[in-house]
Order: sequence, then structure tokens, then C-alpha cells
Amino acid sequence: MLMFGETQSHDTAIATTQKSNLNKTYEKTNFNKNKKKKVKLVRVKYGDTTWDIAQKYDSSVQQIVNDNKLENGGNLIHVNDELKVRPHSGKSVPNSIQQKYDSSRSNYDSSQTANVNDSTSININKETKSIFLSNEKEAKEWIAQRESGGSYTARNPSSGAYGRYQLTPDKLQGDYSAANQERTADTYVKARYGSWQNAKQFWMVHNWY
Repeated sequence: MLMFGETQSHDTAIATTQKSNLNKTYEKTNFNKNKKKKVKLVRVKYGDTTWDIAQKYDSSVQQIVNDNKLENGGNLIHVNDELKVRPHSGKSVPNSIQQKYDSSRSNYDSSQTANVNDSTSININKETKSIFLSNEKEAKEWIAQRESGGSYTARNPSSGAYGRYQLTPDKLQGDYSAANQERTADTYVKARYGSWQNAKQFWMVHNWY
């Protein structure tokens, strides 16, 4: 049989235990609710990086990588990807992981810059080549018009030179076809002048090439 004081103390202990258990249940429920609310689906926009998203939503690169099973340390994400983002567990991201991400991102950005530079260089080279070929064609035609008026059958009685580019018979080797005249003229000019433009410059000074 409990005395009055003992009964009061016993009731107080029960109330304290019940309150403690209630608080724990409330905290657990509240934690789960908050945890559920904090998970966000973030759609990747143009220019976003995993690091930017982590900073914006108080998360970490490693947390996002783990939650979304991203490859390459999370340095390759695509526009319109949906990422699950939630605050990290409270532990700081190991420097080694963050450094690995930063290094990967830096290497990727550098490679993209190199690709852009290579692409620009290729475009410039193509444009330069196109201009050169256009000038070559113009110089070749310029010489043809002055040598024969553009005729594949023009003949010079005194020298025996024949055709559109007035080539000597020994160069044409008996083949007077238009195709052979073109081929032989290109070979001759390349060997002697390097280009039709150089041949044109020579012709303008000496009236022959």
C-alpha cells in the first residue's frame, strides 16, 4: 500500500515518462514530415551545375549524386533532367569528394572550350580553303582567256602550243582531250609556280607563264 507522498511521486514519474514518450513520438513524426517536405524535384535549367543546385537548395554535390545515382561525380547533367534535392545530413562534404568534383567540372569545361576552339579553327580553315580555291579558279580562268580565249582547240603555228592553256605537244604527250589539258596544266603550274595565283602574277609581268 502506497502512502500519499509515495502515490504523488509515482504519478509524477508516470506523467514524466508519458510526456517524454509523447515528445519522442511527436519529434519523430515531425522529423519524418519535415524530411518528406524538404525533398524537392528540381528541373535542370540551361547553365545549371550540380554545385549551383546544391548551393541554392542547401544541399551538397555528394548528396545529389547519391540520391540521383549520377555518374562522373555529377559533373554531367542535362537540361530538363529532374533531380531529387534535399539538405545533406549535416556532415560536411569531404574535401576529397568536393575537390574531385571541382577537378572533373574544370576538366569538362576546359574540354568544351577546347572543342569550341577546335570547331572555330576548323571553320576558319574551311573558309580560308574555300577562298583560296575560288582565287585559284579565277586565276586559272584569267590565264586561259589570255592564252587561247578559253578554246581547247586553239593552236599556235609558231611554237606548236595547243589548247586552252597553250601547252606544248611534249607536255600533252599526244592526248589533246580537254580532261588531259586540264590535268596537265594543273601539274605544270603546281610544279613551276606552286599555284595558279603565282602563275598569274608571273604572266602579268612577262606576258607568258
